[in-house]
Amino acid sequence: MIILHKFDYLTAYLLVGIVRAMSERKQQILEHAAELVATVGFDSFSYNDLSERLGITKASLHHHFPKKEDLGLSLLDQMIAFKEQIRDELLQVADTPLHRLLAYLAFYREICADANCSQICPISSLQAEINVIPESMRDKLKILDEIESRMVTDLLTEGRSSGEMSFAGEPAHHAMMLISAIKGALQFSRSHGIEVVDNTITQLKFTLGLKPD
Repeated sequence: MIILHKFDYLTAYLLVGIVRAMSERKQQILEHAAELVATVGFDSFSYNDLSERLGITKASLHHHFPKKEDLGLSLLDQMIAFKEQIRDELLQVADTPLHRLLAYLAFYREICADANCSQICPISSLQAEINVIPESMRDKLKILDEIESRMVTDLLTEGRSSGEMSFAGEPAHHAMMLISAIKGALQFSRSHGIEVVDNTITQLKFTLGLKPD
């Protein structure tokens, strides 16, 4: 099966051009913050947690990110850049809408496998905290959601038009169901293992008129 280039999930959000220009310390802060978002949530960790993990003072953290909101906005900027990178990479690694969609699903399975099912999608983690994160972060999170939903909607639209996929309803509605299912499976996999992700992918293939492998 064609899959996306394999990245460590959390580091992948940071391996984009803008990060290369940052100081090594700033990058380390973002990496550890991303891990905490995926494991305990944005609202559940403090600068004290980060300083202990990194072995630096809280003053150093505030130098790079004066407020936690600033840290969150930088993280979201990296997530947006990475989603756009994934969108572009899908066009390179697969030659049909179906193969690109399967690569998209395989990417999320790799997230689970690489992290031993201990982490969820950082985007999902932030969505769960939509009522407590700053409004500025909510705005960027909506942009992130739109990039992913539009990408999957386009794949479904092209796939049905080409005859590779068969499903009822609007592509945008099916895209939201598919995204919600695969990300929900990641969360359930923390308690029930990677089989939840595998079974979800199998059922999603059925909804697209495909036969399981």
